[in-house]
Amino acid sequence: MSGNMSMDKAVESSEVGGTSRRNRRNGGSRFRSVGKITVSAVTIIILVLAFAVLGTDVLPDATDRGAVTGTRSVKVGQTVLQSYCPARMRLADTGSYGDSEYQVSEGNNTGRSLFAAFGSVYDSDIARLDGSHAQKTKSVDLTDTTKAFVHGTDDTDQSLLQTTRMLDMSSGSGSAASTVSWATEGDLQGVSATRCVSPQLSQSFLLPDTRTGWTQQMVLANPSDKSTSVKITAWGAKNGEPIALATDSTVTVAGRSETVVNLSAAVPDQQAVYVSISSETTAVSAVVRVVHMDGLTPKGSDFATPLAEAADRVVLPGMQSGANATIDMYAGSSGDVTLFWITRAGLKQAKQVTIKADTVSRVALGKVPANTVGVMAESKNAIQAAAICDLSGSGDGQSDFSLINGVTVTRIGAIVLPQGVKTTLNLVNTGEKDAKVSLIGYKEDGSRAGRKDLSVPARSGIWLQPGDVASGIVAMTMTGDSRQVAWGGLVHVSDVDRAKVRGIAFLEPTSLMPVQATVRTEHSLTVVQ
Repeated sequence: MSGNMSMDKAVESSEVGGTSRRNRRNGGSRFRSVGKITVSAVTIIILVLAFAVLGTDVLPDATDRGAVTGTRSVKVGQTVLQSYCPARMRLADTGSYGDSEYQVSEGNNTGRSLFAAFGSVYDSDIARLDGSHAQKTKSVDLTDTTKAFVHGTDDTDQSLLQTTRMLDMSSGSGSAASTVSWATEGDLQGVSATRCVSPQLSQSFLLPDTRTGWTQQMVLANPSDKSTSVKITAWGAKNGEPIALATDSTVTVAGRSETVVNLSAAVPDQQAVYVSISSETTAVSAVVRVVHMDGLTPKGSDFATPLAEAADRVVLPGMQSGANATIDMYAGSSGDVTLFWITRAGLKQAKQVTIKADTVSRVALGKVPANTVGVMAESKNAIQAAAICDLSGSGDGQSDFSLINGVTVTRIGAIVLPQGVKTTLNLVNTGEKDAKVSLIGYKEDGSRAGRKDLSVPARSGIWLQPGDVASGIVAMTMTGDSRQVAWGGLVHVSDVDRAKVRGIAFLEPTSLMPVQATVRTEHSLTVVQ
């Protein structure tokens, strides 16, 4: 028994010892569990506080995303500017077939271009679209922003592209260029002129007749490396419906090249036409070569350029006394429009008309009165307008015309004049008060030739010669104290005048205001940063 009792005690002792060990283990486990729960709770609290801090502006510099709520606006500007200058005026068909006396001829057609850059310029170069025949302006003196950088050329057999890099986006910094061509013999007798245009994704044109005797060639230029598709839409003077084009309504323009569209074939038999183009991939430059022939008699030629944005007041300077003026207008809605002659003595009402939506309205104003500087169109609705100024009267029936777009009023702009080209500057004050402006002229070497400050009477116009500012001027800028003075240059060429050939053209200014856009950003919690 004693053995059994000893064994029982031993077993009991063993069980008691095991129970003690189990109790110690269970107690340690419970302690460790409580510790884990405590640590987890503390960790969660720390993470919640961390997210709360990150979601506020307490430490704005510790993040790269700024405020959580609201929007942020940033102004961005264009510091690389491009200007496309078309080749000199061309005939659509120069085939040498049939009797020589009936063959068309460009005669002694001459073209010249001038390029300039103003203000805070880093450099500027001129080349053909494919990048060949590159020419640089003279070395830029960055310490002297009072000089303009000028480059002229008579190499206008092909179009040219000016690329200017600016140091900043300040007012008065930018580039301007123009192409002028003229002839005293052949089928292009007269003067054609255009300011060089910037690439855009969408643009519109008001164009004259596409009936017999008129040819209109739209030149689409793509200065980028990527090809793009350009869609063409047109409206006529008959109804408010788009015209079904007789040719493809979409054309492809390869990178660094041009495509020519015959608008006379695409939209034939129209008294006037409004054309809108839009590019799919990249911005393109566009001009239209317009030529008029009456049988074998030259009736003039000119370049049509993109219209300004629609506005309730459109100014068309550049009218020449004695010429015949016709105004084409287009609007997205119907309404009344009042047309005024802008004279040196003030405004004189010419006509009041009603125009229909999405339809080109053509108004013949007749002879331009003496002392007239331009035409102004006013409407309650936003409109676009262009003028055809026809100069006729030579003994052989030859005449010429100029195409004038509504001019955008800016605080500062520039006009450049190729060698052999003269101009009469027309200034129009659209405001109710007199406006002060400053004209600065530049010589071929880029130095300032002189400055003239003057006042333009309210709702009136004046004209002057560049020689009234200084001699030897090839480029001019105009700065106004308010956005109410529109201007431009009525072009003359001495060779044409001496040959007693009718010649008329107009150069609109290029804005030297910064090209800016506002980019707005808004914080969204749904976007992972």
